[in-house]
Amino acid sequence: MKNIALHKIDDVEPLIDNYEWRIEDVEKYRRRVKEKFRFLFFLYKSSLDFIRLNRYFKDNLELEKECFVLGLNTISEVSRLANYPGKEVEVNLETEVYKTVVEDLNVLNYNWLNSIYWAVIARDQKKMNTICSFPLEILHLDNNTPNGMYHNILLKLEMKFYQEGIFDHYLDDKLTEIKENYIDLVTPDPTAYENMTMVYCNDPVVSAMRNLANENEEEFNVSLIKALEAHQTYWGQKKSINPGDPPLCRNWQGFMSFSCTALAARAYDKGLQLEVTSDYMPANMVNGDILE
Repeated sequence: MKNIALHKIDDVEPLIDNYEWRIEDVEKYRRRVKEKFRFLFFLYKSSLDFIRLNRYFKDNLELEKECFVLGLNTISEVSRLANYPGKEVEVNLETEVYKTVVEDLNVLNYNWLNSIYWAVIARDQKKMNTICSFPLEILHLDNNTPNGMYHNILLKLEMKFYQEGIFDHYLDDKLTEIKENYIDLVTPDPTAYENMTMVYCNDPVVSAMRNLANENEEEFNVSLIKALEAHQTYWGQKKSINPGDPPLCRNWQGFMSFSCTALAARAYDKGLQLEVTSDYMPANMVNGDILE
């Protein structure tokens, strides 16, 4: 059994401050969630960020479990109610029901895509369907840059795969076409940020989806291991994307791979034997124990 450990960081002190702030953020939006519709999304995002940071510290597994349930419930309601812009709606968070007015949202597609992974990890098809009812125009999928087009098609490929269990080969071919044209014609530098995320990080994820759809256990494990190793390499870099930003190794987004965890969870449910463990892929999410 192969194990892929968490990457090394260069300075833990900023993470400690960030960790405490994320806990405060979750509590703040829990208190204020009824004030604004957008606070529902902020509560989901705060829960998402806390879970990522907690994968480094592993200090509060009870709150991690609580945030997972809370985040899934809130993003499910955001996805359902976003179809009624400007309307007064009833919010049902399972623990309480209240009314609010639906506001415009500015949601990045990769933040929303994580909610699909959460529904997979939770084994909750009803919430999966609700999340996939989210009006995709809010995600600005009209981004016509090669990088934007690639990630927008990837989002649609993963939606179809996880909601319907279908691996769309047409969308897969479109990804390959954009990727090849982009690298050859626009950004020949293989170390460029766009190429690192588009090719190095996402290629093995798509390959793992393809092999999982075919229930090819051996090739699925090969692809999953490559995806985890790519995640480790990318987020382990001691450089930042933009001047003034912290280095990637200290970015909390890198402490967990929800995409790999969702793949492993779906493979686990299909009865495939996993040949890898990883800090980026918590065992209690792979086997569903996080909800027990």
